[in-house]
Amino acid sequence: MLSLAIISDEKLPVPPVRGGATQTILYQQSKSLIPKFRVTVYSKDDPSLLRIHEEHGIQYVHISQTGIIPYGFRFLHKLRAINPYWESPFYAGEYTTQIGLRLIAAKPDIVYIHNRPQFVWLLKQFVPHAKFVLHMHNRHLAGLSPKALQRIIPRLDLVVCCSRYIAGEIAEKIPPLTDKVKVIYNSVDIDQLRPRLNHLKIRKFRDIRIDPEYQKAVLYAGRLTPEKGIHCLVEAMKEVIRIHPEAVLIICGSSWFGSNVKDSYVAKLEELSQSLGKNIIFTGFVSPVEMPQVYTLADVFVGPSLCEEALGLVFLEAGAAGLPVIASRRGGIPEIVRDGINGILIDNPEDMPLLADKICYLLDNPETANTLGQQGRLFVEQNACLPIVTEKLLKLLDMVAGESL
Repeated sequence: MLSLAIISDEKLPVPPVRGGATQTILYQQSKSLIPKFRVTVYSKDDPSLLRIHEEHGIQYVHISQTGIIPYGFRFLHKLRAINPYWESPFYAGEYTTQIGLRLIAAKPDIVYIHNRPQFVWLLKQFVPHAKFVLHMHNRHLAGLSPKALQRIIPRLDLVVCCSRYIAGEIAEKIPPLTDKVKVIYNSVDIDQLRPRLNHLKIRKFRDIRIDPEYQKAVLYAGRLTPEKGIHCLVEAMKEVIRIHPEAVLIICGSSWFGSNVKDSYVAKLEELSQSLGKNIIFTGFVSPVEMPQVYTLADVFVGPSLCEEALGLVFLEAGAAGLPVIASRRGGIPEIVRDGINGILIDNPEDMPLLADKICYLLDNPETANTLGQQGRLFVEQNACLPIVTEKLLKLLDMVAGESL
C-alpha cells in the first residue's frame, strides 16, 4: 500500500473543528482515500485535539508552533531585503520543518500539499524521493514572483485546481505548469446535506425558529469579511423587507474561523442592520458538523462576493441542500452557479436595488425557486459529490504514483 502525506496550511486544524472550507474538503477527501492509501494528515494543533490520533484509519498529526522561529525568519528577511516573507521558502518555517522531520521517518510516496506552494521547496529537501502534488483552492500560486516560482515549479509533479478559473489563471501566468494542471471541483457529502422533505414544518437551529407559513428566510454563510459583500446584502435586505416584511436574513459565520471575536467589519454590519430589528439574525461561528441544519432554515441562499472567488464551497453546499442561489459573476462561481438553471448571477453585487430585486423575485416565485434548487442538487450529484470527486482524485494519484514505479 502506498503512503500519502497530506499537508494542511499552518492556520487551522484538521479535523475542521474551527471550520475552514479547505480543511473541510481535505477532511472529507482524506477519509475517502482509505484503503487505497495509507494516509497521514498534518495540520495545526488545537486544544480540542490530541497531538497524534487516529480516526477512520487515518493518522492525524497536529503541529504546535511557538512563533519564535517565524518571527526570526521575518526579521532576517527584513534585514537582508529578500523577498517578502510570504514568498520565502522558509514561510511558516517552524511548522514545515517539524513536518519535514516527521516525513523523513514516514517515507511517504506522495506528499499532497493544500494551498501552500511555499511549502514545496523545503519539504522536498526532507523527502527528495517523494512525488509532490499541490492542490490550490485559491489564487496564491499564480500570484507568486518569478523567483519564488523557480524554486517551486521543478519540484511539482501535479497541480490540482478547484476550478477551471484557477487552472486557467495558472496556465496563463505559469506556462511550464500547463501540462501538470488538472481540475477537480470541491467535494460535498450529499448524504449530510439534503433538501428539506417537509417545507411546512417549523425549521429550528439552536434558538432560531423559522415558521415557513409566516416567514421566508434568506441565508448567507461564510466568513464575515468585506470582500464577501455582506454589507451589500444587508443594505439590499432593507428593500426586500419593505416588500416582504416576513423576510428574515440569517448571517451565518464570523470574522475568523472558530471564533466569535468581533472586528470592525462585524461591528459595521451590526450597525447597518439595526433598522432591520428582528428581521436579521447573526448566528456567529457554526461548525461544519452543524452546517447542514443551517441550510434547512433557508428559502434562498445569497453570496454577493466582491472578490474573484476560486470556486466557493458554500455554493455547492447550498445546491446540495436544494436551495436556489444568488451569486456574483466572479471568478469560478459561474462554473457551479449557472444563471437561470440552478441560480441567478449578478454582475455587480454593489447594485443593491438589483440584488434586492433578485431576492424578491425568488421569494415571489416559489415554484421557480424550487426548480432552481432541484437543479442545484442535481449539479452537485453529477459533478461534486464525494464519490465522483474521489474517483477523479484516485485516478490522478494513481497516475502520479505510477510514474514513480
